[in-house]
Amino acid sequence: MPDFCAAYGCSHHRSLETRTRGITFHLFPKSGERRRLWELALRRVGFAASGRTLLCSEHFRSEDFDRTGQTVRLKDGVVPTVFNFPAHLQRPKATRSTTTSTRAEDDLPMDLSPDEPQPNVMHITIREGRSLPDLQRCTTCCKDFHCPFCASNVFQPAKLSKVQAHLQSHFNRAVLHEGYTIHRCALNCRPEWHFHCSYCQSTLMRKADFIKHLALGKAKLSAITPIIPDPSTPIIPDPSTPIIPDPSTPIIPDPSTAIIPDPSTPIIPDPSTPIIPDPSTPIIPDPSTPIIPDPATPIIPDPATPIIPDPATPIIPGPSTPIIPDPANPIIPGPATPIIPGPATPIIPGPSTPIIPGPSTPIIPEGKMQRVRVKPVLKKKCSICHVFISKTKLKMHMDRKHSAKQKDITSSSQLQSECIDPENGVYAVHFNGTSTPLHVQNKVWGESQYVSCENNECQVNLELAWRRGMKAYQCTHLKSITYCSSYASPAELDEETLTEMVNNKWFDEETKRLCLAQQNLAKCKHVPLSVYSKAGTPKTTKYISVYEPTVSYYSRLGRVMVSYDTKNNLWHCPCAKTKISCPHKYIAKWHLFQTHRELFRRVRGTEEVEGLSAAASAASAAYRYAEPVLDL
Repeated sequence: MPDFCAAYGCSHHRSLETRTRGITFHLFPKSGERRRLWELALRRVGFAASGRTLLCSEHFRSEDFDRTGQTVRLKDGVVPTVFNFPAHLQRPKATRSTTTSTRAEDDLPMDLSPDEPQPNVMHITIREGRSLPDLQRCTTCCKDFHCPFCASNVFQPAKLSKVQAHLQSHFNRAVLHEGYTIHRCALNCRPEWHFHCSYCQSTLMRKADFIKHLALGKAKLSAITPIIPDPSTPIIPDPSTPIIPDPSTPIIPDPSTAIIPDPSTPIIPDPSTPIIPDPSTPIIPDPSTPIIPDPATPIIPDPATPIIPDPATPIIPGPSTPIIPDPANPIIPGPATPIIPGPATPIIPGPSTPIIPGPSTPIIPEGKMQRVRVKPVLKKKCSICHVFISKTKLKMHMDRKHSAKQKDITSSSQLQSECIDPENGVYAVHFNGTSTPLHVQNKVWGESQYVSCENNECQVNLELAWRRGMKAYQCTHLKSITYCSSYASPAELDEETLTEMVNNKWFDEETKRLCLAQQNLAKCKHVPLSVYSKAGTPKTTKYISVYEPTVSYYSRLGRVMVSYDTKNNLWHCPCAKTKISCPHKYIAKWHLFQTHRELFRRVRGTEEVEGLSAAASAASAAYRYAEPVLDL
């Protein structure tokens, strides 16, 4: 595993970049007292250093190092003191109270240089876009590569290709937020898998709760961060929004331009200019003009006169005018009068006026984020498989994984099955717990009647039931074929197709003779040689039931189920290993080459011949046939 610094908020690890920057890494002391001082200096609750725990040189002072030799070493008795702790971990500084100490503090030189901005150091699991940290070969505990997001007990060190494939699986559970990819962390931050917040130092385990936490953090950051407009971007006002000028800014009109007021624009007087009306002229307000009070003039109603607003006139208070209701003088709005408060107008209720908020109006104080309490997930340990699972889902887990009860086979709930050989009563049934179907036989007609199942447990139960006289006993696979309505049609394999495969270097002549001999033997027994079955999962795997004349542990009913994974290009037969050929795989390839020709395609060889020039390599490039590959 790459050597990471154990300090709070530090993401330095051993790499080429840190080496060029001159950052060195130092192990914790082996002695008990000095080791305990280093652990206390980190201020991490319950932290205990191991034999591989490191600290980088950024947490020591320059005078703590001994640079006389070729190797940078720490001096004896040095304790790390340079950390970037958050506010709640900062220790209060001792203040000078005596006259001598205060005078000594005044004599100290003052550093008037501006403070450099501290970089926003994020956790290593928070990556920009789809970038990943550089993988370095471990030189401490092994010679393999470690996952930078997982501890060694979670993901064992492996070769580079396996670690890269493991890192790609982290994207399946990652959270995308504001151009960053936040991966799940399995380091020693806490015992369970968790996510690190990019706005604070919080860690959450559940993905849904973590997404809500990120949304609240983003809302708090946008509420605190001021919006600074770009000077090069012109501001285009909205035509429907009235323009209210600043009272402190004088408006100097152009003398050559005539001012023509807009009839639909309300006239807002300047608060600093007194308006002296004519005593002989009555003031008749326009019903369609909203009354906007002066921001500096408080509205004090008459205690003896109730305020009854006009139903058609909206009341728009000023942006900074406080509304102080009188307890003895109620404000009775009209039934159709909308009350539109200003964006920053404080509403100061009276001592006896109750505040009843609306059902959908959240009360969030300005500049503060509302705290949301997340209900903790109570987990319990399964007594059988020792897996921690939610308390509410423990019963479902026990019923699904550790219950011996089996569901009844009905017309609406049965195993997937398909008839392979109707004359002999052979079926392919999708077996519980695996993706490869198995063969069952239920022949209850003719002279030779036979009922059997390829599953070992089912066959033992059948024989035991027959010995006790329970002839009608059937396993779940035999019960499922009662509701089988799918019949597979066997394909007549042509010798011409086999000859074409020999010409294309798929098979040799010996394999061709073996396949033809198996086909003749199947015709003599009146059984199909190969049948393509649709029972089984996943859909990217092809299943072919192949005839086998000898009865063995892998062919109790005279048939073998061969599977071909088109996604990973893998063949499987129960009589041989994965990469070893057998007659059943030959017949299955013959069947697929005739019925699913699109799975077979040509690919160019990628082997490089040493010692050949580029021209000779291009001239000698040839096409070869590869194993069947499905073009996804």
